[in-house]
Amino acid sequence: MSQRDNPATRSELLAERARIEREIAEYTSGDDSPFPSTPHDTTDADVGDEADAADDLEDASRNEALVTVLRDRLAEIDAQLARMDAGGTSHQ
Repeated sequence: MSQRDNPATRSELLAERARIEREIAEYTSGDDSPFPSTPHDTTDADVGDEADAADDLEDASRNEALVTVLRDRLAEIDAQLARMDAGGTSHQ
C-alpha cells in the first residue's frame, strides 16, 4: 500500500505539523523571535541581575536552537506531504 493510500499517515503528519507549529509559537511568543520579549535591564545590574541576564541569554540560545530543529522537522513534514500529493512515498 502506498503512503498516498494511507489516510492515517496523512492525518498523523498533519497532526504532527500542527503540534510543531504550536511549539514554535510558544517558543517565539508569536513574534517569530526565539529571544525573550522583555530582557532584563542590566544598566544598574548587581550580580543577581547579571546572573538573570545570563540565564535569559542561555534560554534564548536554547530556544533558538529548538526552533531551528522544529522548523527543520516542519520542512520534512511538508516535503513528505508534497510527495504523497504527487503519488510518491513518504520515505526518503
